[in-house]
Amino acid sequence: AIVLKVFFTDDIGVTLNTPNEVVAGTEFEVQVTIKKGELESFSRLLQTMPAGLTVESIEASNGDFSFDNKRARFIWLRMPDEKEFQVSYKVKVDKRLQGNFNIAGKFSYIVENERRTVTVESENITILASPDIDPGLVVDIVDYERLVIPYIPPTGIEPQIACIRQAPVLSSD
Repeated sequence: AIVLKVFFTDDIGVTLNTPNEVVAGTEFEVQVTIKKGELESFSRLLQTMPAGLTVESIEASNGDFSFDNKRARFIWLRMPDEKEFQVSYKVKVDKRLQGNFNIAGKFSYIVENERRTVTVESENITILASPDIDPGLVVDIVDYERLVIPYIPPTGIEPQIACIRQAPVLSSD
C-alpha cells in the first residue's frame, strides 16, 4: 500500500509517496513530487531519517543530492523548468530493525528575498522484523542509535574482524 501526504503553501506543494510497511534488511523507494509554481532560484528539500536507515538518490531532477548525519538533501541553485517535478530516493533498512517511524522534512525556498518553508512528513511507516535474523538481535528503531551506533567504528569503513578460539591450557606455572 502507498501513503500519500500533500503539503501546500501558496502555489508551492510537496507530495510524499511512501509505502506503509517494509521488511527489515530490504530497501524501499520514496517519491517526492514538488509543485514549484513560479519558483526559479534556490530551493532545498531536507528529509531527516531515523538511525539505521541509509539513503541513495535515484532521481534528483538536476539538483545536488547528499546524505549524511541522517539527512537526505536535494539542493537546487536553479529549479527545473517544469512547474511540477519529481525526485526519488532509495532507503535501505538495517536488517536488525523493527518498529514504526516517519520521515520528517522541510522544503525551503526564497520568494522576494524572503525564506519560506513547507513542512513535509510521511505517514507512519512500519518496519517488520526480518525473518532471516535471530529475534534476539532485533532492535526497535527508537533504540537503534543508543544501542547499536556506539559500537560502529566512526571511519565508515567496514571493520576487518578476526576471532580465534582456543581451549584453555593449564600451564606449568
